[in-house]
Amino acid sequence: MYRNVLFDLYGTLIDIHTDEKKRYLWQNMSEFFRAYGAYYTPASLKHAYLTYVSQLEAQLGGPYPEIQLELVFLQLYLDKGIHADSALIQHTGTMFRTISRSRLELYPDVLDLLNGLKERGIGIYLLSNAQHMFTDQEMQMTGLHPFFDGISYSSDAGCRKPDPTFMELLLKNYGLDKKECIMIGNEAASDVAVADACGMDSIYLHTNLSPAGETAPTATWQILDGSHLEILQILDKVNGA
Repeated sequence: MYRNVLFDLYGTLIDIHTDEKKRYLWQNMSEFFRAYGAYYTPASLKHAYLTYVSQLEAQLGGPYPEIQLELVFLQLYLDKGIHADSALIQHTGTMFRTISRSRLELYPDVLDLLNGLKERGIGIYLLSNAQHMFTDQEMQMTGLHPFFDGISYSSDAGCRKPDPTFMELLLKNYGLDKKECIMIGNEAASDVAVADACGMDSIYLHTNLSPAGETAPTATWQILDGSHLEILQILDKVNGA
């Protein structure tokens, strides 16, 4: 019996598009930094940002490291002699994400799915490869936050899916039995793989953000038409509802 579901977020519940390569982002962010006394050209800012991301990932080590971008933004200010406080770092992260993001919306049946899970008394948890400073705001913006009984962001854990350590931390932190849980996500190499690594059942949900033509033969179930409400049908069948 499945008493808890563990969801991926982006591409599973939220349809999103971001682009950190576009020139517009780095032009606007360089102007933002200059407003606080940190003088960068768009090219030098992008280079410094990517350099610090790579350095911090190397320091973390492991096969799937996940840094906290707060540390990158902090260092970018320090390099220009600016001692940024936590409010400015968060403001910088919010600006960076807002400019790089062009789409943020729930898939059509997500709220019906989550309400259906709540009605059935099933626990709802998030296991997301994501930056806390970005994603917590987007959870609030889309109205998802109140539905979740527990949330785990990879930036807080220092590792990301498919590293089983990330999954094990969530299970430990919330006292969950993996035999009573099922992982649901839209990427075989991330969501299904982490469930496989932990000996947990999974549902692969193919959406517009899944790799083209991808299937997940090791998943316990596959939903290849992106139907979120089919998840409820699977859970009802297993739980005998």
